[in-house]
Amino acid sequence: MHEYGVVRQIINIVSEKALQANAKSVEEITVVVGELTGYVGESLQRYFGYFTENTLCANAELIIEKVPAQWECSNCHKNFIISSAGSFACPVCGRDGKPTEIGREFYIKSTRISVKSRQ
Repeated sequence: MHEYGVVRQIINIVSEKALQANAKSVEEITVVVGELTGYVGESLQRYFGYFTENTLCANAELIIEKVPAQWECSNCHKNFIISSAGSFACPVCGRDGKPTEIGREFYIKSTRISVKSRQ
């Protein structure tokens, strides 16, 4: 449910920038979402559909680029992604790892707008 506020903020930021660029509409918004943020892509999409109505983003497509969390081995210092079985063990030496900053990302990567024609 914490996606509610962040989606509203994305729409506000993109709409404001689009207005400054004299856009008639926003066609596409790409966001980068790290696995460790806790944001769920399906929830982001659902709220996006609700909150874009009557905004410059009304017909925009929300593209979500997911970033898997990377862990660093406390022994050999290699970065790795935890296994599908949920193991935190390093695939190189078998020791447990700790989370890195990779997978904590959350930002608007890009937007595509349609600009009003000049007459």
